[in-house]
Amino acid sequence: MQPELIEAVSHNDAYSKVISAIVEADEQAYVKSHIVIPGLIYGIASGTVANAGIQETLSARISNLILAALDRGRLGMVGDGQAIWPNIHIDDVVDLILRVLDVQLSISPIGEHGRREYYFATNGEHRWYDLSKAIGDAFTHAELARASQLEPSSFSDEELTQYMGSVEMGQQMRHNIRCRSNHGVQLGWRPIRTSEDMFSSIPLQLDAIIKTLLDKQQRPPGPM
Repeated sequence: MQPELIEAVSHNDAYSKVISAIVEADEQAYVKSHIVIPGLIYGIASGTVANAGIQETLSARISNLILAALDRGRLGMVGDGQAIWPNIHIDDVVDLILRVLDVQLSISPIGEHGRREYYFATNGEHRWYDLSKAIGDAFTHAELARASQLEPSSFSDEELTQYMGSVEMGQQMRHNIRCRSNHGVQLGWRPIRTSEDMFSSIPLQLDAIIKTLLDKQQRPPGPM
């Protein structure tokens, strides 16, 4: 573990600011922190909290790309879509969090924490272009796309603000993010699902989004 490399990343984005605040709280003895940093989380959440409507059940990044395609009439991507990101299924993330808690709570006094306790959660990688193309395949299967709209085009700055929340948030997808889950594996964590599972989960997420739109009586999705 080389925490200085993690902390060298810009602290201008929201995620880095949260991590920095947690580590600072640990250093000031307010908490003993163990920070799990997941890649792109995919899969549909289930359970008591999700069923109660408290938890967001769908992958935010994938949902944004699907909703953007429905709205703009064409698949989208940031830049040329060649940036590489890690991915992880939501159930594997939960397994890692529970394993970290189980291990740390079994130690008295508690073991390493703070700057020495970062856990990357990943079990595969993808390029954003490939993810957009997989969304296109799901659109085709659902008869929601014409062939001319299946080649992704780059989002404009205005579209990044509209679909990703801000230009800065969207531009994160232009940069490579690559990591390994060595620390979690040392605890015995064994993620099961791979990038292929992420791609195969997209039709289910598309179906869930369409159902939500129809339930809210928003514009029924037609062909792009």
